[in-house]
Amino acid sequence: MIRAGCRLSVVILVLYTGYAVPGDDSDLTRKIEAHLRTVNPNAAVLVMRKKQTLLARGYGFASYESASPIEPTTQFLIGSITKQFTATAIMMLFENGMLDLHAPVSEYLDDLPAKWQQLTAHQLLTHTSGLMHSWALEGFAATMAEPRDVHETLARFHQEPLLSAPGTEFNYSGVGYFLLAALIEKLSGETYESYLSSEVFGPLQMSNSGAHSPEQDLDNLAESYMYRDDKRIRSPDIHTPILTGGGNLYSSIEDMAKWCNAMIGNELLTHSSFKRMYSTELNNFGYGWGVHTDDRGIAYRAHAGGVVGFNSVIVVAPESELCVVVLSNDFRANAPRIGFELFKLATTPSSDEGVGVD
Repeated sequence: MIRAGCRLSVVILVLYTGYAVPGDDSDLTRKIEAHLRTVNPNAAVLVMRKKQTLLARGYGFASYESASPIEPTTQFLIGSITKQFTATAIMMLFENGMLDLHAPVSEYLDDLPAKWQQLTAHQLLTHTSGLMHSWALEGFAATMAEPRDVHETLARFHQEPLLSAPGTEFNYSGVGYFLLAALIEKLSGETYESYLSSEVFGPLQMSNSGAHSPEQDLDNLAESYMYRDDKRIRSPDIHTPILTGGGNLYSSIEDMAKWCNAMIGNELLTHSSFKRMYSTELNNFGYGWGVHTDDRGIAYRAHAGGVVGFNSVIVVAPESELCVVVLSNDFRANAPRIGFELFKLATTPSSDEGVGVD
């Protein structure tokens, strides 16, 4: 069952589980904790710097009904953060000589509509393929509970026109990443879930992460919550495999710490492949990451995610080896806003009194 989230109206300032590690950054840790007490999120929060965990803590409830607390091991659907895992898997296939990023995907996949024949993996990764976003398809949201695999989902878009000529404009597209998942399955000879498990989650020992399906019974998966008429409700069930490659993964902040270390430390891929992933095309988007520089000149990579009440964000500042992850099961928690507030706080010199988050 996959559902969605909201913020508890009663006081839960003292309800948190996890740990913070003091040390050279102990002052920053205290500032982060103080800010989170004022924000009072229903979320799991991770802040790391130079592989040191400054904070890994759960705030609020994994289930409001049972009052079970969020823990560092609590699992959340991570929504579109899935795309950076898909991009990494594609780059693994590229490194193994199984894929030309600039060749038409029709060289690898059969039965594609004529207008998709010349699309390339590079265009799909950078959202420059011209494919529409899945949510823009009439009736897509209303049919999300219907069992379909990624190939059946893709077939729903075969008759839809391209939004622009391939390679000419940025149009964010979950459909493009569904197609990349199909490419992973074809080239690897495995399911998307199996390939990610063996090549990414296994090597990084991300034991609380995987591809979600309705058949699973995950004891640590948070319930998710949405609102109707300002009243908190459990989110509707969806068939998560329809989002394969674009939004079907789940994880925990404990596991996302390992993912952060792998991204900052250039694990899993060669340096040149990581450099290619972070090279931007249109709209400051690389392969599965937005790549930006803020108004203070600080470079960072980021991506947010959201699906049926779950919302999330990951922000990585490579020069300072900083990583912030916020995973929430409450639609109103606004994980992206909290994540960027913590990013700004963590990248503000401690000597600047009074400078913090907006």
